[in-house]
Amino acid sequence: MPLILTDLRLASSLLGLGFPGTLHATVIAATRELRVEVHFDGPSPRFPQLHARQLIAQWQDSRFLRPLPLDEHVTLPAQPLHVFAVSMRAQMAYDAYQKVQAEGGSILATPVLWRTRPDTPEIIVAYEAKVEKLACMSRPLLTRTLDELRLAAAVLPLGFPPYRIHGSTGAHTYELPCSGLPIHDSAEQVVTHSLAPLIAWAPQGEKRLALFDSQPLHPVVTAYDALFARGELKKEIHHAKANLLLQSRAQLGLQALVTLNAKPHVMRQIERHFHAPAGSIEA
Repeated sequence: MPLILTDLRLASSLLGLGFPGTLHATVIAATRELRVEVHFDGPSPRFPQLHARQLIAQWQDSRFLRPLPLDEHVTLPAQPLHVFAVSMRAQMAYDAYQKVQAEGGSILATPVLWRTRPDTPEIIVAYEAKVEKLACMSRPLLTRTLDELRLAAAVLPLGFPPYRIHGSTGAHTYELPCSGLPIHDSAEQVVTHSLAPLIAWAPQGEKRLALFDSQPLHPVVTAYDALFARGELKKEIHHAKANLLLQSRAQLGLQALVTLNAKPHVMRQIERHFHAPAGSIEA
């Protein structure tokens, strides 16, 4: 059975990690509501050791901050910096940016705290975006302005909330601090990242981050992949040819899925299937 997702963020994160997905768009005839599903049925060639259902389960259970028992023999370990957790934090940051652009407010970075062992202090392993309507933002010593939302969202989890969002719809720019908030590295030492190397573009070839070549598993690369996949999925949804879902009002559970503008002989077959009067169903 395929894994079927209607959540754009979850689906985009799986697509960004290389899981092959198929888009299914359906219009509900009774409400004219568009229902979009992405079906996943196969491993990721890029990360063949990962299991899509387990990723979804562990993110929804604790955002990878706690072990997740699958059965009496198998428990997934806590992995707060797992590639799927990195992808989803980028999705959350992207959502926060869109909300502020539409409604106003500020984006803060709240620390993701984690204990490596029960007897050790909590450390900051990442940041998550939080929207505040009334927040007093102190101006960073040095800032840099980006013109791409995906990139601004991709670096937020490493401690780069925006100081200001400038411009209007379709022409926003994002003013970020050049030095990030304190965060712990893999050796549990406090570091502050510099923005410049995280957002540098490759000097030659197609437009891509320099990190894609030098550190292909860097969190910013993973985050950017997830957000790029989100953009491509939205384009596919926009151009998708949806099917029409017809449901019988007289007999609960009877349904029929047809193409939009189905031919009359198809609709007559559905009328017979629904035991409906001739000419009563139109696509």
